Amino acid sequence: MIILTKSIFNENKNNPRFIQDVKYSHRCLDVNSNFKHFKAFGVYPEYYTFTNDQFIQDAKVIHAKMKHNRLVEIEKSNNIHFIAMGCDFETKSIYVNNHRIRCSFYNNDNKLIFLEVGTHRDNNYMRVDFSLDVRGEKYNYLGLERKNIKLRYTYKNLLNFINSNYDCNFEGIEIERVLISPDDLINSTNN
Repeated sequence: MIILTKSIFNENKNNPRFIQDVKYSHRCLDVNSNFKHFKAFGVYPEYYTFTNDQFIQDAKVIHAKMKHNRLVEIEKSNNIHFIAMGCDFETKSIYVNNHRIRCSFYNNDNKLIFLEVGTHRDNNYMRVDFSLDVRGEKYNYLGLERKNIKLRYTYKNLLNFINSNYDCNFEGIEIERVLISPDDLINSTNN
């Protein structure tokens, strides 16, 4: 446990993960249900405690600015942006290093697609968990869910898979771990 001070906050205010953790701090109570402190989770096993809710208010403002700036960067790129949903794992740099990622995007025909992919047990091969045509309410879009697609879970294979199956022309893949949600991507990119 680290007691959050103004000095520690200022030292870390440019760290998106730290700001997000403080923004979403939760209230802790004592045995009599009286307020004890706020708790912000950091990188396990560290966490921060504090009693001044001004840290949360400041983090909300900083978070909104960071999120806005990141969305502006995303809009300028022709990359597809996934949200990390599972645990990261160590692998070669060519492989996607998160067990489960998801995104929402518009294809060249302006179809809104929701896609979630992940790895098989050995972390080398890709699987499609969800493939949805959101507006058409078509589940298992293109019949790809739970199909043995026999592709290694690499950035290049995933990019080629998306561009060829979903009629897209993305140039790269980025995985967002903080700040951005799938809904943010729907509202800001590729439409």
